[in-house]
Amino acid sequence: MIDRIVSELGPWNWMVLGIVLLVMEVVAPGVFMLWIGIAALIVGAVSLAIWDAAFWTWQVQVLAFLVLAVISAYVGRQIAVSRQGSVDQPLLNRRGAQMVGRTATLAE
Repeated sequence: MIDRIVSELGPWNWMVLGIVLLVMEVVAPGVFMLWIGIAALIVGAVSLAIWDAAFWTWQVQVLAFLVLAVISAYVGRQIAVSRQGSVDQPLLNRRGAQMVGRTATLAE
């Protein structure tokens, strides 16, 4: 059944999946669907290039997508961590952390 669906859609199924994931990222931002969508688009581009190859079955495509999704999520996490240190006010939205080390006088 999956083989029939994949063969009917051709290599465009990965492109559609990638675009759907990118739209989901726009609707519910969290920067995670972005990396999975990019992985799907990469697999779609490779599928367009080598669709007629005998080894490029749907199982290999899913495996390539999973590997690329993990790699792209890891790279995205590294990019986010590297940019986190360059903020001029790192405690802006962390009220509890802003209070550490401060001294206050109790009036009543």
